[in-house]
Amino acid sequence: MKILIIGASGLLGKELMKDFSNGNEVCGTYSTRAAEGLIHLDMSQKAEIKDVFGRIKPEAVIIPGSITAVDFSEQNQDLAWRVNVEGIKNVAVLSKKAGAFVLYYSTDYIFDGKAGPYSETDKPNPINFYGRTKLEAERVIQKELKGSFLIIRPCSIYGYEKNGNNFAMQVLTSLKADKNFTSFRDQYGTPTYSEDLSEISLKLFSNKKEGIFNVAGPDFINRVQFSKDIADVFGLDAGLIKEIGSTKGRQLAKRPLRGGFKIDKLKRELGFSTLPLKEGLIKMKEESKKG
Repeated sequence: MKILIIGASGLLGKELMKDFSNGNEVCGTYSTRAAEGLIHLDMSQKAEIKDVFGRIKPEAVIIPGSITAVDFSEQNQDLAWRVNVEGIKNVAVLSKKAGAFVLYYSTDYIFDGKAGPYSETDKPNPINFYGRTKLEAERVIQKELKGSFLIIRPCSIYGYEKNGNNFAMQVLTSLKADKNFTSFRDQYGTPTYSEDLSEISLKLFSNKKEGIFNVAGPDFINRVQFSKDIADVFGLDAGLIKEIGSTKGRQLAKRPLRGGFKIDKLKRELGFSTLPLKEGLIKMKEESKKG
């Protein structure tokens, strides 16, 4: 099968390239972070998307790529909308014409964080612009593709990535440099290990699952505990972790305080759960030793 992975140079994209390459013809794209073997694609440019589809002729399209920086999206709303919504619509329309299946990655930021963790049937209510774009993208995909899609909702994706900026890497970089790291005691989620997310994505795809699936870690914890677990697994000084409440932070956009996901549907459909946080961090540590 010919598979196009849009956003293949990021943390999740790299894992998807590796996992989906087995038995498939996979082509990956990048937007800002060039990588060997990937082709450039700016999702805000309709002509460029059309050109890539014409060259690759994909039978399936996987989309881990988007603008994910929450405060950046709040400050650059036109750009965030062009990429995260209009870009997704262009991909969805072309996928429909090509008869290609679409796998799209969403976020728990489509919810307001008042009653998490959330199930697939809970009503979204985003409180920041990034969340609005991701929810609108979900709606576009459902409208354009009817049953020929799979929307996966992860939360706080983490994993080892040299020069990466996911939360775990931010904590790790800071503590390794003996610098204080500020974590929020009132922001909760279900951290999701990138390798685990990719492997489960492949299982859902291979089993021809459709619709919406939450794929997130089983641990519902706050950012402080997440940071302390990282320090513990990597043997770093947890005393450098300073906890504050969200009202004292410098985050421009509002964050859902009790986010994260329930994964009952995933366990019911596939018969197993996702990787606990400590196990994911141990795997991340092993990956970090490879450089």
